[in-house]
Amino acid sequence: RTKYLNEVLAAFEFMDHDVLKLVGMTHGASVKPPVAIMDDVPLYSILVETHGSNQDHDEEKLQAFVENIMDKGLVVDGAIAQSLGQVQDFWKVREACNPAVAATGYVYKYDVSLAADDFDGFIREMRSRLMSLPQQGLLCVNWGHIIDGNLHCNIVCQGKFERDPELLMYIERSV
Repeated sequence: RTKYLNEVLAAFEFMDHDVLKLVGMTHGASVKPPVAIMDDVPLYSILVETHGSNQDHDEEKLQAFVENIMDKGLVVDGAIAQSLGQVQDFWKVREACNPAVAATGYVYKYDVSLAADDFDGFIREMRSRLMSLPQQGLLCVNWGHIIDGNLHCNIVCQGKFERDPELLMYIERSV
């Protein structure tokens, strides 16, 4: 799907719904996603950044990409930055992911290399495995770099800020 962006693609970031909710809870109005994060929206968001030498050409490429993914039903909502300030606001959301999970509880962090098509299955499997555990308040929140297949899988123990050796062993066997 990035073939529409080829030479102008600078970043293709992935964030799941749960990490965006944590960003909203921990950062309030200081960091606000460009589109509303509601319970009935799809589970994932992307942040695409382009850099090219010709602004008109870059905008055409981005527009073709957006039209393609919308025509295929891969996205339900979106926003395109109209200024440098909006670009910076969009990136604040992505950059707030790590501090948001750290403020929520102890975090077990994993960088997992996957094909982009495998992100969803991996996340669903991890969430399913965590639901079978007796520990309460576990969240599996994720973000990463679609271009290089790097998913930051974070298991957050909400409200607890110390490592649990038994939970760590279970997670290590699951990842």
